[in-house]
Amino acid sequence: MQPLKIGILGFGRFAESAILPAMQQTKLVKLVAIQKRNISIARAKAGQYGIPYAYDSEEELVRNPDVEAVFIASSNNQHLPQTRIAARHGKHVLCEKPMALSVPEAREMIRVCRENEVKLMIAHMLRYSKSVREARQIYSSGALGDVRLAHSDFCIDAKESPRAWIADPAVAGGGPVMDVGVHALDTIRCILGRKIEEVQAFLEPPLTQDQIEWDAQIGLRFSGGLFATIQTSFRLFYEAMIVLHGTQGTLQLRNYSQNKGTAILSWIYPDQTEKRWLVENGNFYKAELEAFAQAVLRNEEPEIPGEEGLENQIVLDRAYGKI
Repeated sequence: MQPLKIGILGFGRFAESAILPAMQQTKLVKLVAIQKRNISIARAKAGQYGIPYAYDSEEELVRNPDVEAVFIASSNNQHLPQTRIAARHGKHVLCEKPMALSVPEAREMIRVCRENEVKLMIAHMLRYSKSVREARQIYSSGALGDVRLAHSDFCIDAKESPRAWIADPAVAGGGPVMDVGVHALDTIRCILGRKIEEVQAFLEPPLTQDQIEWDAQIGLRFSGGLFATIQTSFRLFYEAMIVLHGTQGTLQLRNYSQNKGTAILSWIYPDQTEKRWLVENGNFYKAELEAFAQAVLRNEEPEIPGEEGLENQIVLDRAYGKI
């Protein structure tokens, strides 16, 4: 099987530090082009890593016949326009989270990819974390009994982020809810596999055209009457944790979001005894890229299609009071 030839739109620090190394470690993907607004830096990076093509224009990159698909690693406000231009040039799309700035944008991304018969996958890489998959298997097995409550949090200190636009509502679309809260949301959805029926949210301060929220708590009612909370912040140290409360025990998952890191799972039994064990997360960026490449090369539906990103976007928009 020949590798899928990919171009990266928005070759910034994230693409260079996380996506590029993953591409170098798989035989299913070949990076052939990068795009960055500063053409001098783009050419220098291409030369440094042996990438054949460098551009400062999305249009030029997607016109290249050697490019079969794109990885969109640009700022959030570029996801729709870059998906649109890629799809119209027949390029398959792997788009970073959050999928879009709004539900209408997400639906347009799905429509334009379907209309142009290209694949659309959303890069929720934590679904490929081996510890997340183990937690999902435990939940699905019924070993926790009747799970009634769940919790998922994801916090970072935004002051340490290299992304200059992270606090610009026009570019980011929101604060931690859009940035890392969507990870907490998608991961708990992946584990539970249930439909979200109701959303309530508290934001501090409220999202406006001029300011993002910095802290948030979102309450979710899943089908079957299961309640979950999501907490996310731009003002705390880095932490990601998931907790499932069942009648036969409580499962806690920590450090699942560290690529090639070690997660800690803890099972607290009804008698308050506890079992702890470690799980290697694996290289989930590599696994994500390989899943996308296989979907394209085999002409199959991606594991995380645009419709899954849309489900998350609906929750985000409800949290922000947009719908």
